[in-house]
Amino acid sequence: MHGSMALGRVGALAAVAAVGVLVTPALGCKCGSRGGTDTDAGVDAALSGDAAPGTDAAPDADSGGGPGIDGGAVPCGPDPAPPGAPACPAVCTGGCTADNVCVIDCPAGACNDTTLTCPAGYDCRIVCNGLDACDTTTIQCPATYRCTVECDVYDSCGDVNLLCTDGWCDMQCGANGPPCGGAVVSCGTGACTASCGTADTLTVSCGAACTCVPCP
Repeated sequence: MHGSMALGRVGALAAVAAVGVLVTPALGCKCGSRGGTDTDAGVDAALSGDAAPGTDAAPDADSGGGPGIDGGAVPCGPDPAPPGAPACPAVCTGGCTADNVCVIDCPAGACNDTTLTCPAGYDCRIVCNGLDACDTTTIQCPATYRCTVECDVYDSCGDVNLLCTDGWCDMQCGANGPPCGGAVVSCGTGACTASCGTADTLTVSCGAACTCVPCP
């Protein structure tokens, strides 16, 4: 009788000890924990879609101004509004718009083999409309603000040298032509885009542009 009771007590003590061995590591374990370390926080972030600590969230592909690849917006920041000036500069032969766009109008042969410098403080739009309108012309875009060159007929912008800066720079070559054969766009640090007509040989040097969309 006494021997049976002793054996029962020993068995009970062994069972308690076994439970203690199993439970003790579980109390100190962080298995499956979502807090306490950067790794756990990173896993939580990945599961929730949030950025992990010490990292930036993925940029919004739709932020910024102007067109970009596949019709999206360029990830270069919004286009600043040009302040303009009290009087429209003389170089703006097509006038200045209410939102401070300087229009430089170049009909056939008018700006051929010249240097056009866009005025400071304005968006700049150069319209080359006609044969040799801007042929072999150097166009200096303004700092900070948009610069657009429009070429619509055969050789209206042949061998143009377009010098871009930190504003959005865009050369538009129409389907009549080719209007931009041999032209070169030297991109700055802003967005740099181009569209080409049939058989155009337009060169776009992307350089450090934040977004660059050359002709396909």
